[in-house]
Amino acid sequence: MGRFSDVATAAYNSVRDVFTINTYKYNSLPDDEGRDGIITYKPTKYYWPERRRLCTLIIGAMVFAALLTLALGFRQAPGEESVSQFWGQYSPFFSVPSDISAATPEGCEITFAQVLSRHGARDPTASKTQAYKDLVDRIHNNVNTYGREFEFIKDYQYTLGADELTIFGQRQMVASGEAFYKRYQSLAAKADPFMRSSGQNRVVESGLNWTEGFFGAKLQDGHSGPDGGLNGLLMIIPEADGVNNTLDHSLCTAFESGNFSKVGDEAQVAWRETFTAPIVTRLNANLPGVEFTPADAVSFMQLCPFNTVVNGTQSQFCSLFTLDEWKDLEYYETLGKYYGFNAGNPLGPTQGVGFTNELLARLTQKPVQDHTSTNSTLDADPVSFPLDRVLYADFSHDNDMMSIYGALGLYNETAPLSKTSRTSVRDAKGFTASWTVPFAARMYVEKMKCGGSDEELVRILVNDRVVPLNGCGADEQGRCKLGAFVNSQRWQKPMDCVRGFDEGKDNKRLVGSGELYRRAGSHPSRKLRQLSSATTHIPQPSQLYPPQVSPRLRKTQKTPENDNWTKLGYCAVQCVILFCALRCRADDLASSCALHCLAKQGSARPGYFSHQRIQLSSATATALATTVALATLT
Repeated sequence: MGRFSDVATAAYNSVRDVFTINTYKYNSLPDDEGRDGIITYKPTKYYWPERRRLCTLIIGAMVFAALLTLALGFRQAPGEESVSQFWGQYSPFFSVPSDISAATPEGCEITFAQVLSRHGARDPTASKTQAYKDLVDRIHNNVNTYGREFEFIKDYQYTLGADELTIFGQRQMVASGEAFYKRYQSLAAKADPFMRSSGQNRVVESGLNWTEGFFGAKLQDGHSGPDGGLNGLLMIIPEADGVNNTLDHSLCTAFESGNFSKVGDEAQVAWRETFTAPIVTRLNANLPGVEFTPADAVSFMQLCPFNTVVNGTQSQFCSLFTLDEWKDLEYYETLGKYYGFNAGNPLGPTQGVGFTNELLARLTQKPVQDHTSTNSTLDADPVSFPLDRVLYADFSHDNDMMSIYGALGLYNETAPLSKTSRTSVRDAKGFTASWTVPFAARMYVEKMKCGGSDEELVRILVNDRVVPLNGCGADEQGRCKLGAFVNSQRWQKPMDCVRGFDEGKDNKRLVGSGELYRRAGSHPSRKLRQLSSATTHIPQPSQLYPPQVSPRLRKTQKTPENDNWTKLGYCAVQCVILFCALRCRADDLASSCALHCLAKQGSARPGYFSHQRIQLSSATATALATTVALATLT
């Protein structure tokens, strides 16, 4: 606290002196902040000479601009391309461009909302982290002369873990929960979501982080959550062998280990041999002695996203490749998803039938009709599978979400993807790995009531992009009537869709601990409990681009208009109060609040903040947030 206090006090005094020259005084804070909640202040006197006042205002404007420049850093305007959007399923969440407005249509009211979310950013899987470490060791053991821009690898130490959610990933999920609350505020202010998670640790932690974001936003909005606090029950379904789980594919032997289990890998190999040829040549020239293979080239490129999502700071590995090469890698990952778990695999979409039938039950408030991967014990119990809620949240994996997209027919208009040439995102009808299943991906299923319609309408958004529904007579806004949408999914009932599924077990206990539910407030996630001893501030999801990013890959955006010190200060105060409730350190919360509030002033569009380029040092963020808050309250 000592360092934080010194930095904050110094920053506050310097900025206040520039603006006031010791002649500008403020009234004390009134007892009543007013109906609009905006803290106001009023000058009591000022008597500056005209020239002195002009000079002071100019200096003040320069300081203000400098602070905003430091805080906003390099920001990416909506629609601009950045390398982080071409890392496939390893891309951080970003709002995908939508041809149809994602806003609720005029004259309509949302009556139901379901989110299906991927977990937040994680370390590599155990097998991949070993492969990456082996590659780094080979480089260190064989390279004596490092090429230009490759010199940093000489001192690079591989420290990535395996399978665990990163702190950056946790921050993503808190932001996701907050975004869900704000989008469906009319429902969320009065009702709490029913929440489920697949049983793997990173998915459970993601669900808990999401609940903290959701209920934190609700508390900040003046509405209490369950038991009047930051709580909320998360039902956990085991990922154990033989346990029916619609959020985890594992029951279909023909899919898991049969003839169709390698379709995705084979498609990737064909494209890998094509696009990595010039990359392999360049790597061998700059890192002589390693003798890179096409598989090595892909692994080397993947060191960029995984080293980035550890803490949100873009890795030096990222600037070693061109934007076009990243698009090639994106297509490589897309082929794996399309032919592994979506329409390119005959059994891919069938893995998502169980969840789809649960979704239909929720939309119609009728019992589940399914004989695939649903857990009949859980789904038959109104406690573990209620049908009377208006908000639902489920947490899963990217591959499972891909199968669910396939079962819903969301990308039926996507033609089979070429394995030898890159299909553009437009020609693929929006089907790419980064557009569909990035870290912290989210699918929203909405039911709405509109004037002039005697039946509710259904709409689906994937990462803020409206995906027009197929086979049910969708209107110009991509929506179908509820009955038509349900009927369009009837193909999932025939027996050929369940052929190949093993007989699963209905298990109502969390294997290993006997725990079916967890409460967010009483079970904070692993790394959030460690923040009190952390040495760096909590990274925001948008904090991806440091100043050293290669100029050829950097794009900037002008400073948002209508920034206001008073609004920033009020936002900072609210944010500090909320982060205190979430048990964050003082300097952690200050830096996070500075980023949050500044981005909030830049745009109110849902999901906008989560893909902006912002780089802010801990000291600068702390000083800025504290200065804004104190200057407003003084």
